[in-house]
Amino acid sequence: MLESIDLQQKKSGWRDSFRVFGQREFTLLWVAALISNCGTWIQVVSESWLVWELSHSPLLVGVLNFAAFAPAVVLTIPAGVLADRLPRRRLLLVGQVGQMLIASYTAFVVWHGTTATVLIVVAFLMGTINALSGPSWMAMFPSLVAKEDLSAAVAMNSTQFNLARLIGPAIGGALLVAYGASVAYGLNAVSYIAVVAALIAIRTHATERAAAAGASTGFREAWTFARQHAGIRRVLVSVAVFTLLGGPVQGLLSVMAEKVLGTDASGFSILLACFGGGAVVAAGLIGAITKRMPRHHLIPAATTGFGLAMIGFAESPLFGLSAVLVALAGMGWFLVLVSSTTAIQLLAPESMRGRILAIYGLSWAGTLPIGNLLGGLIGEHLSTPLALTIFGVLLTAFGLYTTANREPAIDGPVADDEACRPGGLIEGFTARSHRSDPQTHRSLT
Repeated sequence: MLESIDLQQKKSGWRDSFRVFGQREFTLLWVAALISNCGTWIQVVSESWLVWELSHSPLLVGVLNFAAFAPAVVLTIPAGVLADRLPRRRLLLVGQVGQMLIASYTAFVVWHGTTATVLIVVAFLMGTINALSGPSWMAMFPSLVAKEDLSAAVAMNSTQFNLARLIGPAIGGALLVAYGASVAYGLNAVSYIAVVAALIAIRTHATERAAAAGASTGFREAWTFARQHAGIRRVLVSVAVFTLLGGPVQGLLSVMAEKVLGTDASGFSILLACFGGGAVVAAGLIGAITKRMPRHHLIPAATTGFGLAMIGFAESPLFGLSAVLVALAGMGWFLVLVSSTTAIQLLAPESMRGRILAIYGLSWAGTLPIGNLLGGLIGEHLSTPLALTIFGVLLTAFGLYTTANREPAIDGPVADDEACRPGGLIEGFTARSHRSDPQTHRSLT
Protein backbone atom coordinates (compact mmCIF):
# COMPACT_ATOMS: atom_id res chain seq x y z
CA MET A 1 0.00 0.00 0.00
CA LEU A 2 2.78 2.44 0.91
CA GLU A 3 4.59 1.56 -2.32
CA SER A 4 1.41 2.38 -4.26
CA ILE A 5 1.11 5.75 -2.53
CA ASP A 6 4.75 6.59 -3.30
CA LEU A 7 4.22 5.70 -6.96
CA GLN A 8 1.16 7.93 -7.15
CA GLN A 9 3.14 10.77 -5.59
CA LYS A 10 5.94 10.38 -8.13
CA LYS A 11 3.48 10.39 -11.05
CA SER A 12 1.69 13.40 -9.59
CA GLY A 13 5.01 15.25 -9.22
CA TRP A 14 5.88 14.64 -12.87
CA ARG A 15 2.39 15.69 -14.04
CA ASP A 16 2.58 18.90 -12.00
CA SER A 17 6.00 19.71 -13.43
CA PHE A 18 5.12 19.11 -17.09
CA ARG A 19 1.78 20.92 -16.86
CA VAL A 20 3.56 24.25 -17.36
CA PHE A 21 4.36 23.28 -20.95
CA GLY A 22 0.69 23.75 -21.74
CA GLN A 23 1.31 27.49 -21.43
CA ARG A 24 2.63 28.92 -24.69
CA GLU A 25 4.82 31.74 -23.40
CA PHE A 26 6.65 29.57 -20.89
CA THR A 27 7.25 26.83 -23.47
CA LEU A 28 8.63 29.26 -26.07
CA LEU A 29 11.06 30.80 -23.61
CA TRP A 30 12.03 27.42 -22.13
CA VAL A 31 13.01 25.95 -25.51
CA ALA A 32 14.86 29.13 -26.51
CA ALA A 33 16.71 29.25 -23.20
CA LEU A 34 17.73 25.60 -23.60
CA ILE A 35 19.26 26.36 -27.00
CA SER A 36 21.02 29.47 -25.71
CA ASN A 37 22.33 27.79 -22.56
CA CYS A 38 23.71 24.92 -24.64
CA GLY A 39 25.68 27.59 -26.51
CA THR A 40 26.82 29.12 -23.24
CA TRP A 41 28.13 25.79 -21.92
CA ILE A 42 29.86 25.09 -25.23
CA GLN A 43 31.71 28.37 -24.66
CA VAL A 44 32.38 27.68 -20.96
CA VAL A 45 34.26 24.50 -21.83
CA SER A 46 36.44 26.40 -24.29
CA GLU A 47 37.18 29.48 -22.20
CA SER A 48 38.05 27.59 -19.01
CA TRP A 49 40.24 25.06 -20.80
CA LEU A 50 41.85 27.74 -22.98
CA VAL A 51 42.79 29.91 -19.98
CA TRP A 52 44.33 26.85 -18.32
CA GLU A 53 46.25 25.88 -21.47
CA LEU A 54 47.51 29.43 -22.01
CA SER A 55 48.60 30.00 -18.40
CA HIS A 56 48.78 26.66 -16.49
CA SER A 57 47.86 28.75 -13.47
CA PRO A 58 45.10 27.70 -11.03
CA LEU A 59 45.04 31.32 -9.90
CA LEU A 60 44.17 32.64 -13.38
CA VAL A 61 41.47 30.00 -13.76
CA GLY A 62 40.07 31.27 -10.45
CA VAL A 63 40.37 34.86 -11.68
CA LEU A 64 38.42 33.91 -14.83
CA ASN A 65 35.51 32.67 -12.73
CA PHE A 66 35.87 35.65 -10.40
CA ALA A 67 35.61 38.03 -13.36
CA ALA A 68 32.47 36.29 -14.62
CA PHE A 69 30.58 36.80 -11.36
CA ALA A 70 32.22 39.84 -9.74
CA PRO A 71 29.96 42.37 -11.54
CA ALA A 72 27.01 40.90 -9.69
CA VAL A 73 28.38 42.26 -6.41
CA VAL A 74 27.92 45.83 -7.65
CA LEU A 75 25.12 45.54 -10.20
CA THR A 76 22.61 42.98 -8.90
CA ILE A 77 20.81 45.38 -6.55
CA PRO A 78 20.43 48.19 -9.15
CA ALA A 79 19.34 45.51 -11.61
CA GLY A 80 16.61 44.43 -9.20
CA VAL A 81 15.33 47.99 -9.00
CA LEU A 82 15.29 48.12 -12.82
CA ALA A 83 13.39 44.82 -12.92
CA ASP A 84 10.65 46.36 -10.75
CA ARG A 85 10.62 49.67 -12.63
CA LEU A 86 11.09 48.89 -16.34
CA PRO A 87 9.55 46.26 -18.65
CA ARG A 88 11.51 43.11 -17.92
CA ARG A 89 11.20 41.71 -21.43
CA ARG A 90 12.81 44.83 -22.88
CA LEU A 91 15.72 44.62 -20.43
CA LEU A 92 16.29 40.98 -21.37
CA LEU A 93 16.23 41.77 -25.11
CA VAL A 94 18.93 44.39 -24.72
CA GLY A 95 21.06 42.02 -22.66
CA GLN A 96 20.76 39.10 -25.08
CA VAL A 97 21.72 41.22 -28.07
CA GLY A 98 24.70 42.60 -26.14
CA GLN A 99 25.96 39.13 -25.26
CA MET A 100 25.51 37.98 -28.85
CA LEU A 101 27.74 40.83 -30.07
CA ILE A 102 30.41 40.12 -27.44
CA ALA A 103 30.48 36.40 -28.28
CA SER A 104 30.79 37.21 -32.01
CA TYR A 105 33.72 39.53 -31.39
CA THR A 106 35.42 36.96 -29.15
CA ALA A 107 35.10 34.26 -31.81
CA PHE A 108 36.97 36.56 -34.21
CA VAL A 109 39.68 37.39 -31.65
CA VAL A 110 40.25 33.76 -30.62
CA TRP A 111 40.50 32.71 -34.27
CA HIS A 112 43.42 35.13 -34.75
CA GLY A 113 45.13 34.25 -31.45
CA THR A 114 44.44 35.55 -27.96
CA THR A 115 45.69 35.66 -24.37
CA ALA A 116 44.28 34.64 -21.01
CA THR A 117 43.85 38.34 -20.15
CA VAL A 118 41.55 38.92 -23.13
CA LEU A 119 39.39 35.95 -22.18
CA ILE A 120 39.13 37.20 -18.61
CA VAL A 121 38.00 40.62 -19.86
CA VAL A 122 35.38 38.96 -22.07
CA ALA A 123 34.14 36.93 -19.08
CA PHE A 124 33.83 40.18 -17.12
CA LEU A 125 31.77 41.82 -19.87
CA MET A 126 29.48 38.80 -20.16
CA GLY A 127 29.13 38.73 -16.38
CA THR A 128 28.19 42.41 -16.35
CA ILE A 129 25.28 41.78 -18.70
CA ASN A 130 24.23 38.68 -16.76
CA ALA A 131 24.19 40.69 -13.54
CA LEU A 132 22.02 43.40 -15.10
CA SER A 133 19.51 40.98 -16.61
CA GLY A 134 19.43 38.23 -13.94
CA PRO A 135 16.70 39.69 -11.66
CA SER A 136 14.50 40.46 -14.68
CA TRP A 137 14.85 36.86 -15.87
CA MET A 138 13.84 35.40 -12.50
CA ALA A 139 11.09 37.93 -11.83
CA MET A 140 9.44 37.43 -15.22
CA PHE A 141 8.43 33.80 -14.61
CA PRO A 142 5.36 34.63 -12.50
CA SER A 143 4.05 36.59 -15.51
CA LEU A 144 4.42 33.55 -17.80
CA VAL A 145 2.55 30.91 -15.77
CA ALA A 146 -0.40 30.65 -13.44
CA LYS A 147 0.42 31.11 -9.76
CA GLU A 148 -0.26 27.46 -8.92
CA ASP A 149 2.34 26.44 -11.55
CA LEU A 150 5.11 28.74 -10.30
CA SER A 151 6.96 26.07 -8.32
CA ALA A 152 6.92 23.71 -11.31
CA ALA A 153 8.07 26.54 -13.59
CA VAL A 154 11.07 27.25 -11.36
CA ALA A 155 11.98 23.55 -11.27
CA MET A 156 11.60 23.11 -15.04
CA ASN A 157 13.62 26.26 -15.71
CA SER A 158 16.46 24.85 -13.64
CA THR A 159 16.02 21.52 -15.44
CA GLN A 160 16.56 23.15 -18.84
CA PHE A 161 19.68 24.89 -17.53
CA ASN A 162 21.08 21.58 -16.35
CA LEU A 163 20.05 19.78 -19.53
CA ALA A 164 22.14 22.41 -21.29
CA ARG A 165 24.93 21.72 -18.79
CA LEU A 166 24.72 18.07 -19.85
CA ILE A 167 24.47 18.63 -23.63
CA GLY A 168 26.66 21.73 -24.03
CA PRO A 169 29.93 20.39 -22.56
CA ALA A 170 29.64 17.18 -24.59
CA ILE A 171 29.36 19.20 -27.80
CA GLY A 172 31.88 21.78 -26.62
CA GLY A 173 34.55 19.22 -25.80
CA ALA A 174 34.24 17.60 -29.22
CA LEU A 175 34.35 20.96 -31.00
CA LEU A 176 37.31 22.14 -28.93
CA VAL A 177 39.35 19.07 -29.82
CA ALA A 178 38.32 19.00 -33.49
CA TYR A 179 38.02 22.66 -34.51
CA GLY A 180 39.30 24.92 -31.73
CA ALA A 181 37.80 27.44 -29.33
CA SER A 182 36.76 30.06 -31.92
CA VAL A 183 34.03 27.76 -33.29
CA ALA A 184 32.63 27.34 -29.78
CA TYR A 185 32.39 31.12 -29.30
CA GLY A 186 30.77 31.46 -32.72
CA LEU A 187 28.10 28.84 -31.94
CA ASN A 188 27.35 30.59 -28.67
CA ALA A 189 26.80 33.85 -30.54
CA VAL A 190 24.33 32.16 -32.89
CA SER A 191 22.46 30.53 -29.99
CA TYR A 192 21.37 33.92 -28.63
CA ILE A 193 19.10 34.35 -31.65
CA ALA A 194 16.70 31.79 -30.16
CA VAL A 195 16.09 33.80 -26.97
CA VAL A 196 15.82 37.10 -28.85
CA ALA A 197 13.15 35.59 -31.11
CA ALA A 198 11.25 34.09 -28.14
CA LEU A 199 11.30 37.36 -26.19
CA ILE A 200 9.83 39.15 -29.20
CA ALA A 201 7.12 36.50 -29.60
CA ILE A 202 5.90 36.08 -26.01
CA ARG A 203 3.21 38.13 -24.29
CA THR A 204 3.43 38.52 -20.51
CA HIS A 205 0.53 38.64 -18.06
CA ALA A 206 -0.68 41.89 -16.59
CA THR A 207 1.25 41.36 -13.33
CA GLU A 208 4.58 41.93 -15.08
CA ARG A 209 3.41 45.17 -16.68
CA ALA A 210 1.84 46.41 -13.46
CA ALA A 211 4.98 45.72 -11.49
CA ALA A 212 7.11 47.48 -14.08
CA ALA A 213 4.89 50.53 -14.06
CA GLY A 214 4.13 50.93 -10.39
CA ALA A 215 6.97 49.56 -8.24
CA SER A 216 8.78 51.79 -5.78
CA THR A 217 12.46 52.30 -6.45
CA GLY A 218 13.37 52.06 -2.79
CA PHE A 219 15.72 49.21 -2.00
CA ARG A 220 15.53 49.74 1.75
CA GLU A 221 11.94 48.48 1.87
CA ALA A 222 12.87 45.18 0.23
CA TRP A 223 16.02 44.77 2.34
CA THR A 224 14.06 45.35 5.55
CA PHE A 225 11.43 42.82 4.50
CA ALA A 226 14.04 40.21 3.60
CA ARG A 227 16.02 40.75 6.80
CA GLN A 228 12.96 40.50 9.05
CA HIS A 229 11.43 37.48 7.32
CA ALA A 230 12.95 34.43 9.03
CA GLY A 231 12.49 32.15 6.01
CA ILE A 232 14.00 34.52 3.46
CA ARG A 233 16.84 35.41 5.82
CA ARG A 234 17.80 31.76 6.30
CA VAL A 235 17.69 31.06 2.56
CA LEU A 236 19.94 34.04 1.83
CA VAL A 237 22.54 32.96 4.39
CA SER A 238 22.41 29.31 3.33
CA VAL A 239 22.83 30.06 -0.37
CA ALA A 240 25.65 32.53 0.28
CA VAL A 241 27.65 29.96 2.25
CA PHE A 242 26.79 27.17 -0.20
CA THR A 243 28.06 29.00 -3.28
CA LEU A 244 31.08 30.46 -1.46
CA LEU A 245 32.33 27.03 -0.43
CA GLY A 246 30.81 24.86 -3.18
CA GLY A 247 31.47 26.99 -6.26
CA PRO A 248 35.17 26.04 -6.65
CA VAL A 249 34.17 22.48 -7.62
CA GLN A 250 33.12 23.85 -11.01
CA GLY A 251 35.56 26.76 -11.11
CA LEU A 252 38.62 24.53 -10.71
CA LEU A 253 37.34 21.54 -12.67
CA SER A 254 39.72 22.13 -15.59
CA VAL A 255 42.70 22.14 -13.20
CA MET A 256 41.57 18.92 -11.53
CA ALA A 257 40.96 17.29 -14.92
CA GLU A 258 44.52 17.72 -16.18
CA LYS A 259 46.74 18.01 -13.08
CA VAL A 260 45.09 15.39 -10.87
CA LEU A 261 43.19 13.05 -13.20
CA GLY A 262 45.58 13.35 -16.16
CA THR A 263 42.90 13.87 -18.81
CA ASP A 264 42.48 16.37 -21.66
CA ALA A 265 39.76 18.73 -22.92
CA SER A 266 37.43 15.84 -23.74
CA GLY A 267 37.77 14.47 -20.19
CA PHE A 268 37.12 17.93 -18.77
CA SER A 269 33.96 18.23 -20.87
CA ILE A 270 32.82 14.80 -19.63
CA LEU A 271 33.19 15.94 -16.02
CA LEU A 272 31.17 19.08 -16.75
CA ALA A 273 28.51 16.96 -18.45
CA CYS A 274 28.42 14.63 -15.43
CA PHE A 275 27.67 17.60 -13.19
CA GLY A 276 24.79 18.55 -15.45
CA GLY A 277 23.67 14.93 -15.71
CA GLY A 278 23.44 14.66 -11.94
CA ALA A 279 21.31 17.79 -11.88
CA VAL A 280 19.01 16.35 -14.55
CA VAL A 281 18.57 13.18 -12.47
CA ALA A 282 17.72 15.36 -9.47
CA ALA A 283 15.14 17.15 -11.61
CA GLY A 284 13.45 13.82 -12.23
CA LEU A 285 13.43 13.00 -8.52
CA ILE A 286 12.57 16.35 -7.01
CA GLY A 287 8.81 15.90 -7.34
CA ALA A 288 8.91 12.69 -5.30
CA ILE A 289 11.45 14.08 -2.84
CA THR A 290 9.44 17.20 -2.05
CA LYS A 291 6.31 15.17 -1.45
CA ARG A 292 8.17 13.70 1.51
CA MET A 293 10.55 16.45 2.58
CA PRO A 294 9.79 20.19 2.96
CA ARG A 295 12.29 22.75 1.69
CA HIS A 296 13.54 23.64 5.17
CA HIS A 297 14.72 20.02 5.46
CA LEU A 298 15.82 19.54 1.85
CA ILE A 299 18.09 22.58 1.52
CA PRO A 300 20.42 21.77 4.46
CA ALA A 301 20.36 18.01 3.76
CA ALA A 302 21.37 18.55 0.12
CA THR A 303 24.04 21.01 1.25
CA THR A 304 25.55 18.30 3.44
CA GLY A 305 25.46 15.79 0.60
CA PHE A 306 27.18 18.22 -1.76
CA GLY A 307 29.94 18.84 0.79
CA LEU A 308 30.61 15.12 1.18
CA ALA A 309 30.72 14.61 -2.60
CA MET A 310 33.12 17.55 -2.85
CA ILE A 311 35.51 15.97 -0.33
CA GLY A 312 35.38 12.65 -2.16
CA PHE A 313 36.08 14.30 -5.53
CA ALA A 314 39.03 16.23 -4.10
CA GLU A 315 40.63 13.02 -2.84
CA SER A 316 39.78 10.74 -5.78
CA PRO A 317 42.66 9.67 -8.08
CA LEU A 318 40.35 7.77 -10.48
CA PHE A 319 38.52 9.40 -13.38
CA GLY A 320 35.48 7.09 -13.20
CA LEU A 321 35.01 7.59 -9.47
CA SER A 322 35.50 11.33 -9.90
CA ALA A 323 32.81 11.43 -12.59
CA VAL A 324 30.34 9.71 -10.26
CA LEU A 325 31.15 12.09 -7.41
CA VAL A 326 30.81 15.12 -9.69
CA ALA A 327 27.38 13.80 -10.75
CA LEU A 328 26.35 13.49 -7.09
CA ALA A 329 27.56 17.05 -6.53
CA GLY A 330 25.41 18.13 -9.47
CA MET A 331 22.38 16.55 -7.82
CA GLY A 332 23.07 18.44 -4.60
CA TRP A 333 23.64 21.71 -6.46
CA PHE A 334 20.28 21.38 -8.24
CA LEU A 335 18.32 20.49 -5.11
CA VAL A 336 19.76 23.35 -3.04
CA LEU A 337 19.36 26.10 -5.64
CA VAL A 338 15.98 25.04 -7.04
CA SER A 339 14.52 24.71 -3.55
CA SER A 340 16.00 28.06 -2.52
CA THR A 341 14.82 29.87 -5.65
CA THR A 342 11.31 28.46 -5.28
CA ALA A 343 11.16 29.53 -1.64
CA ILE A 344 12.17 33.10 -2.51
CA GLN A 345 9.73 33.29 -5.44
CA LEU A 346 6.83 32.17 -3.24
CA LEU A 347 7.73 34.28 -0.19
CA ALA A 348 8.43 37.57 -2.01
CA PRO A 349 5.49 39.97 -2.55
CA GLU A 350 4.87 40.87 -6.21
CA SER A 351 5.43 44.60 -5.58
CA MET A 352 9.05 44.00 -4.53
CA ARG A 353 9.79 40.63 -6.15
CA GLY A 354 12.47 42.03 -8.47
CA ARG A 355 14.37 43.65 -5.62
CA ILE A 356 14.13 40.64 -3.30
CA LEU A 357 15.28 38.38 -6.14
CA ALA A 358 18.15 40.80 -6.67
CA ILE A 359 19.12 40.39 -3.00
CA TYR A 360 18.87 36.64 -3.46
CA GLY A 361 20.99 36.84 -6.61
CA LEU A 362 23.59 38.85 -4.73
CA SER A 363 23.65 36.27 -1.92
CA TRP A 364 25.04 33.64 -4.32
CA ALA A 365 26.59 35.65 -7.15
CA GLY A 366 28.39 37.87 -4.66
CA THR A 367 30.06 34.98 -2.82
CA LEU A 368 30.66 32.66 -5.79
CA PRO A 369 33.51 34.74 -7.27
CA ILE A 370 35.13 35.09 -3.86
CA GLY A 371 35.07 31.33 -3.41
CA ASN A 372 36.58 30.78 -6.86
CA LEU A 373 39.31 33.33 -6.19
CA LEU A 374 40.16 31.83 -2.79
CA GLY A 375 40.16 28.35 -4.29
CA GLY A 376 42.51 29.50 -7.04
CA LEU A 377 44.86 31.13 -4.52
CA ILE A 378 45.04 28.02 -2.34
CA GLY A 379 45.47 25.86 -5.44
CA GLU A 380 48.28 28.08 -6.74
CA HIS A 381 50.29 28.11 -3.50
CA LEU A 382 49.38 24.72 -1.97
CA SER A 383 47.31 22.33 -4.11
CA THR A 384 43.92 22.30 -5.81
CA PRO A 385 42.76 19.06 -4.11
CA LEU A 386 43.62 20.56 -0.72
CA ALA A 387 41.58 23.68 -1.54
CA LEU A 388 38.54 21.59 -2.45
CA THR A 389 38.96 19.39 0.64
CA ILE A 390 39.08 22.41 2.97
CA PHE A 391 36.00 23.96 1.38
CA GLY A 392 34.18 20.61 1.38
CA VAL A 393 34.80 20.03 5.09
CA LEU A 394 33.57 23.53 5.96
CA LEU A 395 30.48 23.12 3.78
CA THR A 396 29.65 19.72 5.30
CA ALA A 397 29.92 21.20 8.79
CA PHE A 398 27.60 24.05 7.81
CA GLY A 399 25.14 21.61 6.26
CA LEU A 400 25.06 19.49 9.41
CA TYR A 401 24.53 22.56 11.58
CA THR A 402 21.62 23.88 9.50
CA THR A 403 20.10 20.39 9.25
CA ALA A 404 20.00 20.18 13.02
CA ASN A 405 18.80 23.80 13.37
CA ARG A 406 16.15 24.18 10.68
CA GLU A 407 13.99 27.20 9.85
CA PRO A 408 10.37 26.15 9.08
CA ALA A 409 9.48 29.65 7.81
CA ILE A 410 11.30 28.74 4.57
CA ASP A 411 8.09 26.87 3.67
CA GLY A 412 5.77 29.76 4.49
CA PRO A 413 3.90 30.90 7.62
CA VAL A 414 4.78 28.68 10.55
CA ALA A 415 1.91 26.83 12.20
CA ASP A 416 1.78 26.60 15.99
CA ASP A 417 2.68 22.91 15.94
CA GLU A 418 5.71 23.47 13.70
CA ALA A 419 7.85 24.71 16.57
CA CYS A 420 7.03 21.52 18.49
CA ARG A 421 8.42 19.19 15.83
CA PRO A 422 11.46 17.16 16.94
CA GLY A 423 14.87 18.55 16.11
CA GLY A 424 18.20 16.85 15.56
CA LEU A 425 20.02 15.38 12.60
CA ILE A 426 17.93 12.24 12.18
CA GLU A 427 14.69 14.21 11.90
CA GLY A 428 16.49 16.72 9.68
CA PHE A 429 17.54 14.10 7.15
CA THR A 430 14.34 12.03 7.25
CA ALA A 431 11.54 14.60 7.84
CA ARG A 432 9.75 11.68 9.46
CA SER A 433 7.32 13.80 11.48
CA HIS A 434 6.09 15.56 8.32
CA ARG A 435 5.27 12.28 6.62
CA SER A 436 3.37 11.12 9.69
CA ASP A 437 1.29 14.34 9.59
CA PRO A 438 0.74 15.06 5.87
CA GLN A 439 -1.79 17.86 6.43
CA THR A 440 0.95 20.12 7.72
CA HIS A 441 3.41 19.15 5.01
CA ARG A 442 4.10 21.85 2.45
CA SER A 443 5.87 20.65 -0.67
CA LEU A 444 7.66 22.31 -3.51
CA THR A 445 5.48 20.94 -6.30
